[in-house]
Amino acid sequence: MTRSNGARHGALPATYAFAAVDAENVIIDAVKRAEDSPALIVRLYEAYGQRGDVSLTFGRKPTRVTECDLMEENDVPVTMRGATIRFHVKPYELRTFKVRF
Repeated sequence: MTRSNGARHGALPATYAFAAVDAENVIIDAVKRAEDSPALIVRLYEAYGQRGDVSLTFGRKPTRVTECDLMEENDVPVTMRGATIRFHVKPYELRTFKVRF
């Protein structure tokens, strides 16, 4: 997915990420367009059999984030603080979020 917004002036940041997690045991496994909407799906999993709190931070603030099942249904609203959501993971748990910008 690419989109051109025309020429921009100024310095680029030293680093940029679409999304990042603060827990070494949680892996962002997939980022894809939702099957039935223009939203993006972000799928993560806990990789090392550990429990813990996780912050998922987006490069820009989403307008809405919901958690959904693997079929991308049964959306549950998620509280955002700025461009970050927080959630708890269980060992080897898979989590799926539907993100709208």
